[in-house]
Amino acid sequence: MSKDYQYQRNRLVYWLRSQLTGDLAEGDELTGSSPLDRYFTGILFPLSQYEDIEEDASENDENQAAQSIRSTKRYQPPCSAGMSFFLTGSKITLRVYYSAWSFNASGKRSYGHVKNWRKSRLTEDGGEETVFEKPDSSNTVHREAREVLNGRGRINILWRPHKAGYIVTVSLTNTANISGETLSGSPNRTPERYKVEQCENALFNVEFKCIIEAGELLSYPAKSRSLLTEEEQELELRYKDNKVYAIGHGVAVDWSKNSLQKMEVYSDFLPTVEVPQVTADTSGPDSRSLGFDFLSSTANQTEIIQKLDAFVQDYSQWITTQSGIAKNEPTDDRETADRILNKIIVARDRMIAGLDVLKSNQEAFQAFTIANQAMLKQMTSHEKGDIDVSKYKWRPFQLAFVLMVMESAINEHSDFRDLVDLIWFPTGGGKTEAYLGVMAFLFAYRRITAPASANGTMAIMRYTLRLLTAQQFTRACKVISALELIRREDTGTLGSTPISIGLWVGSASSPNSYSQAITAHQEKKFVTIQHPQNKLVFS
Repeated sequence: MSKDYQYQRNRLVYWLRSQLTGDLAEGDELTGSSPLDRYFTGILFPLSQYEDIEEDASENDENQAAQSIRSTKRYQPPCSAGMSFFLTGSKITLRVYYSAWSFNASGKRSYGHVKNWRKSRLTEDGGEETVFEKPDSSNTVHREAREVLNGRGRINILWRPHKAGYIVTVSLTNTANISGETLSGSPNRTPERYKVEQCENALFNVEFKCIIEAGELLSYPAKSRSLLTEEEQELELRYKDNKVYAIGHGVAVDWSKNSLQKMEVYSDFLPTVEVPQVTADTSGPDSRSLGFDFLSSTANQTEIIQKLDAFVQDYSQWITTQSGIAKNEPTDDRETADRILNKIIVARDRMIAGLDVLKSNQEAFQAFTIANQAMLKQMTSHEKGDIDVSKYKWRPFQLAFVLMVMESAINEHSDFRDLVDLIWFPTGGGKTEAYLGVMAFLFAYRRITAPASANGTMAIMRYTLRLLTAQQFTRACKVISALELIRREDTGTLGSTPISIGLWVGSASSPNSYSQAITAHQEKKFVTIQHPQNKLVFS
């Protein structure tokens, strides 16, 4: 198999697109199912009246005034798709390319069901196009429509004057109508007949695009910042360099230059995007302050504090750079930039507060070193022989998170005690290790400062997906197991009560009592995690 992963991904996307939109060629037949049951996107449906459903009140209803009620289902499958973009120029010419296919019943019918459907092209091979010119009047809204697809479709174009150009909306509509004989109330109406006619009048594999033959395509006009929420304003500022040249209506759109260097805006019923790889390893050459082994030594307290202080100062220098950028933002964005900057400064100040805790609270520093021991031990549990511990480190955002929440985690009167701290990072970035590090610190700190509470619950983790729960539980088990091994070696500090973890996902998936757990273990229904030194077996 080729190791060109991008090529393999593209093959997968192509296959998925063909399965969802239809990959049959001219004259091919679909057998055994209706095209509307087989394909799911790239379809424009025919127009039809809404279906009416009657519901009668229960005969046993205690309310004697209850009468028959009539409700209406107001769903109309999409019969059109379009796009809007902003054009300028003294001369504007648009070439609108379009193509679509249809399916026609073929062969015998069984109890109203069509067994075979033959696919037919509604345009010339490769599609067809029509040309639109800028309207003569630049002060009024201009509409134009042209019949296409052998009379089964219509191209609509709307020119709306905006500043020095036009906001242009182009749409493709299925103009077919379901006949009255198959609609609600007709004596000849049957669900099978309705579905057959709907399928015969639908447009499949719909494609259309606009080629800017003359004129200039500019960024699509954005909303006034004053109409956006604070979150929307921040998103607009963060992604302001990502230009949006068009928006879709009932379909996604994309844009690019063709081989003639003409801009094209095209429909995409199955949009895809390749997300660039994000790295969480943003540390510089001197990354000793991130090492678990270095941070786990109580003998290096002075040096550890110095290195962590330098770590926070590096963040402060980055903030200074961002402050200079914020001052150069346009007037509309400057308030938003300052608001983002203030949030960054709060995060930095909380990191400093966490560092002050390590400087002034000996128990907290000891708990911090134990947490680093546990993180190192669980990460090296799979290795045997001589282990190079220097390669096991925090990622910068993980250590920053631990420092940021440290003060509010142990100080019940902290100003940030009731604040929910959210870690947002792409999959695989290390979010789990960040919060497990905080938990390990709190477990150790509670054992050191409040030994009488050893039997209490320190943390609750909740997940909404069962598979994610199992995976995260396994990762949490490794940290808890590492802490338990450390406790067994130092009961004077962490007490004699074992550090434990439990899981509840309902009786269908996990035992609800010790007796059930013993039975499950005897029946080998447990997953066993064993430390390589055979010091602890966790089931």
